[in-house]
Amino acid sequence: MSNFLEYARYYDLLYQGKDYEAESRYALEALRRRMGRTPQTLLDMGCGTGQHHAALLREGVAQIVGIDRSEQMLAIAGAKGLHGASYHLADLRDLELDREFDAIVSLFHVASYMTDYDALDEYLYSARRHLRPGGVLAFDFWYGPAVIHLKPETRVLRRTGPGLELTRISESEWDFNQSQVKVRFEMILRSEGEQASFSETHPMRYWFLPELERALAENGFQNPVFTEWLTQKPLSLESWNGFATATKP
Repeated sequence: MSNFLEYARYYDLLYQGKDYEAESRYALEALRRRMGRTPQTLLDMGCGTGQHHAALLREGVAQIVGIDRSEQMLAIAGAKGLHGASYHLADLRDLELDREFDAIVSLFHVASYMTDYDALDEYLYSARRHLRPGGVLAFDFWYGPAVIHLKPETRVLRRTGPGLELTRISESEWDFNQSQVKVRFEMILRSEGEQASFSETHPMRYWFLPELERALAENGFQNPVFTEWLTQKPLSLESWNGFATATKP
């Protein structure tokens, strides 16, 4: 989202161990189960650097349109030169593409970057307007009961790239009243004997199922299904990452 400024330059390096292939297959299989077929046109709301798109295209999606508010992220996505993928700079909550898609995905906690109910409501309204009748929306999110149970932790991640050593320190500030965790990323860069640093703070909203059910229903979605991300298990106190699908009638 709009938080990703300097962070975007190092995004793919930071998440080089993330299994985008498995995530893409999981999301696509969920769409296939609900639609009975592979979606041919797919809108990715909050696409970041487009890391899921190569796998989705290989799996049979014919056309992907990626939307993000970060110019830096979209520049990286576009430079990958994927045939069948195109990218547009836009606010997810006020999207005007003048077309409908077979399915929509929002992966890697896009819904939790909607930090209040109004933002979630606008995002879902925008999604519904861009779905064909019978189309399916799929998104993952931070599941509130598990976040409260497991509690955010300080984490350190180290990565190396060509001539670069990168350390990311993630510290969290909890706002119970707003159901938010404000994650502060401190980035330390070492290259050719020199060191630099910068920081960004990303407010994240964890959601409870009654909130999501209400927002989906108010925006015309039907039959929501909630599971644990990547497992299809029922949500539990160990399920920090939840996954939702819902249909536009």
